[in-house]
Amino acid sequence: MPNDGFREVCDLAGLDHQAVREVAREQIAAFERDNADALRERATAISEDQPPKPKRAIRTGGGSAILTNKHKTGGFPSVHDCL
Repeated sequence: MPNDGFREVCDLAGLDHQAVREVAREQIAAFERDNADALRERATAISEDQPPKPKRAIRTGGGSAILTNKHKTGGFPSVHDCL
């Protein structure tokens, strides 16, 4: 069993391994709850302190007609479209 070492340590310490496991679960759950609240508060504070990031602009440059023709035909532009 993977928990044989855990049980052996509990036995050597004179502790009930199931009780120790239950206390550990409770402590882990409390730790996760406390940290979730702290992380949520921190994230809120950071987002309030910083301005929103600007949206990325879509760049349209030269060759847009070629791209349009390619899009319409579903393939590469013909030689005539490139001239």
